[in-house]
Amino acid sequence: MQKKVIFITTTNLYNNPRLVKELHLFSGLSYSVTAIVFNVGYGDDKSIDIESKLPNVNFIKISALRDPLFSWLFSTIAEKAAISITSLLKNSLLANAIAHNKRTFLINRKLKVNNQKFDLIISDTLGALYPAYQLSKKTNTPFAFDMEDYHPGEQNYSKNPLVEIRRREFLLESMLPKATFTTYAAPLFLTETNKLFKTPLKKQYVINNGFLSEEFELCHNSSSKINLVWYSLNIAQGRGLELILPIIKKFSDKIHLTLIGKLNPDFDKNFQISEFSNITLLGHLSQKRLHQELCKADVGLSLEQSSTDLNRDLCLTNKIISYCQAGLYILATPTQAQKDLIHNNPSLGVVSGNLEQNVVKIIETIDGIRKNKEARFNHGEKFSWDAEQEKYKMILKNV
Repeated sequence: MQKKVIFITTTNLYNNPRLVKELHLFSGLSYSVTAIVFNVGYGDDKSIDIESKLPNVNFIKISALRDPLFSWLFSTIAEKAAISITSLLKNSLLANAIAHNKRTFLINRKLKVNNQKFDLIISDTLGALYPAYQLSKKTNTPFAFDMEDYHPGEQNYSKNPLVEIRRREFLLESMLPKATFTTYAAPLFLTETNKLFKTPLKKQYVINNGFLSEEFELCHNSSSKINLVWYSLNIAQGRGLELILPIIKKFSDKIHLTLIGKLNPDFDKNFQISEFSNITLLGHLSQKRLHQELCKADVGLSLEQSSTDLNRDLCLTNKIISYCQAGLYILATPTQAQKDLIHNNPSLGVVSGNLEQNVVKIIETIDGIRKNKEARFNHGEKFSWDAEQEKYKMILKNV
């Protein structure tokens, strides 16, 4: 009989590419797949296109917007009440879950009217963990948690950030030991999570955020200028670019930078990006087109700043994984995760706080860097989703 799996998230598919890959995997393995997703405004139109490519997935949609008004109002009131209650009832799991994310309240309401029986429940954001845990208890069904970010270490905008950090730790401490298995998007997420427990959790697995190998092809750059690339949804302050732009300007006769994403007007005004003769600006690209552009470059910039938050220090971004798969030489700032990645795979690039020194070295050794691109490209296949999904298949065999 066909096994039934439900995925629960607190965002839409456009903002959760990892979930999209998992939905493709499970539907391709002939599971009956249901997914609870949200309309959140940004990216909803693109999410509809993604859904159309997953015809075998049953999507249950919830609005996080003010329409319908009553759902938004009730969840907002519930969140405020939960925050008040947890100041007195610190160990209330329900109150802490809703205080952390009011979408937990909306998911619970939706699940109460859903009578389907599932064989496995998978939650992939902290706001979805409590509903998955409760559904598991109610139906005696195993549940799993996929940690794409280290949630206690994410920057939070609570009136009392330390209380919110402790709340997130409490939610993980209370529910993760009950999970059938836990997956992590980076090795250090697993390491940091285990610090919350006296005894390490059982059945923990790292599933990197790789992409399908077919989206990348080996390209060689013969231009006289070295081609650097950087991308994100937004080209803005606080993403490390301000560290490299003076260097880009200084070596304008030797290097060219391609920026992919939406340029923030204030950032453009402050740094005059549009006036750089050696910077090409591309807007948002589809994933496939983005990866094609990456393959044309020589060097990928991974300029994460550990001072942003603990999560940023521990994470391996989609960006650096895609650079690996494109065969780029990586110039990375010294977050703990990036230091570990390059230490374990020294041929992939260099990690240093002295960016100008390393740009000079790249200029001096570009012939060797270009010559070794094929070796890096082949090595990058170990990070691909083709490889990572095989790990997932082995996990499912053991559930």
